[in-house]
Amino acid sequence: MESKFKSDKRGEEALASFLDTYLYSEMLEDNIVVDFRRTEDKQTQLSGIDLVLTTGKRDVRVDEKSTLQYINKDIPTFAMEIYYRGNTGWFMNDGLQTDAYLFVWPRAAVTDLSAIAPEDFTRCDCMLVYKQVLRKYVRSFLPDEDLMRAAQALDREGLDWEPDKWGRYPVPDNPDLYLTISRQLHERPVNLVIKKRILKRLCRFEVIVEKDNIQFLGNRTAHR
Repeated sequence: MESKFKSDKRGEEALASFLDTYLYSEMLEDNIVVDFRRTEDKQTQLSGIDLVLTTGKRDVRVDEKSTLQYINKDIPTFAMEIYYRGNTGWFMNDGLQTDAYLFVWPRAAVTDLSAIAPEDFTRCDCMLVYKQVLRKYVRSFLPDEDLMRAAQALDREGLDWEPDKWGRYPVPDNPDLYLTISRQLHERPVNLVIKKRILKRLCRFEVIVEKDNIQFLGNRTAHR
């Protein structure tokens, strides 16, 4: 467990360094933001803030979320943590100070997170999605209370939704959303999985980041 924690941490730090150099610095140079500062203290990080993007209108507190465990897989979804072992997951935790998520699908020349370095990343597909925009979308199909009850029921093996052939539990009236549980992990997280094409519709901006190229798709602004 400790070894996995250390390798995950190294991967996160390497990815953060890559994004600082090839995304946020470029956004600063292109006047998309007027400043960015990465959080250094642990308590602020635990409050859901990895960095702050300063625009002409406001500070945007960003929580970076990546698919590092599926590096190079180009998976078409992202998992939002709802519940784990009696605790509220980050997506439903209203005590966190996050304004927006930067969802990252990374690719790299090295896949061993314990050995990865910032220069090993070759491309990151990123989307900035405001937390309340995403929560509002989910609530339009499933209120917070119902979502949490469903997650807890799944943890107890008592969810009465119909699973699909892959053992996922589609949200009633919206097959683009579904619940999953990772029983093999100690935390047994229950996640709400959202398809990438939905996040594309909801994001403030989408950007492809490579060392020698940065390509914004659609709106380039970071503020609302």
